[in-house]
Amino acid sequence: MLVVNQHGDNRGDEAALAAMLDGLEQRLAPVRFTVVHQFAEAASQVPLPHDITWLPMRRPPLTMVRSLTALTLALVPLSRRRAHQRVSRWIADPVTRQILDAYASADLVVSAPGGPYIGDLYAGHEPVHWLYARLGRAFGKPTILYAPSAGPFRRRLQAPWRRWVFNGFDVVTVREDVSAGHIRSLMGGSLMGGSLVGDGFAVEVTADSALQQVVPAASRDDDDGLLIVVSAIDLAYPDAADPAARRANHDAAVVAAVAAVVERAQGPGASERARRACCVGAAVAWPTQRRCVSASAG
Repeated sequence: MLVVNQHGDNRGDEAALAAMLDGLEQRLAPVRFTVVHQFAEAASQVPLPHDITWLPMRRPPLTMVRSLTALTLALVPLSRRRAHQRVSRWIADPVTRQILDAYASADLVVSAPGGPYIGDLYAGHEPVHWLYARLGRAFGKPTILYAPSAGPFRRRLQAPWRRWVFNGFDVVTVREDVSAGHIRSLMGGSLMGGSLVGDGFAVEVTADSALQQVVPAASRDDDDGLLIVVSAIDLAYPDAADPAARRANHDAAVVAAVAAVVERAQGPGASERARRACCVGAAVAWPTQRRCVSASAG
């Protein structure tokens, strides 16, 4: 199984990847994974208990040019690909040859969960993610989009390319209704019964795969109870009609998530002391701007 478009250096996206691999392993074992990753520092990678070959997406600039050229040539349809494939492999560096081999040998290509790598937020390097996603179809492999977020899609010049990418997936899932709405607007379909349907195109709304990860039982026996540390970006929501309401909604979601973790770790009726506080620290603000919200209230 080949996994592409993994964000890397982001504990939330890494948790989503780990949970996805766990779930696929449980259902399809044994599975041999190849993950094309974006870790800037290999030391930051969290070890995972699976048979995984890690291949870096990030390379020095000139090597990246060679890699992207070779991968682009590999997009030529199968009926006309033989000569292009030889040229592609001749241009490719050794790592890119491994990536091409992974596409050729994969039973399934998965575009990883995580942030909106198809959308305006990362529009500057979004075409690279288009390329890795569409290569699955070029190699004739089933290709799925596994529960990331997506959008918004305000850039009109990129709309045709984005439609081309989404139409290359055999299965599309996103992790919340907001992303489904963005895709609905882009693809011109309508949302029906949890699926977006339009001209044969459907997308399923599911949970963030990070929430599918099994939380181990608490092992702390001291009087301090279970300690949960939450790191979150304190967004100002400048485009929201009611920024304060959006922030309150975010805090409520964080509190609910922490409460769910406590229940999983300690079982029903967990001590209120273990869930007494959840402090949301602003990742880009001064410490004096931290906001603390009670996880036991409500």
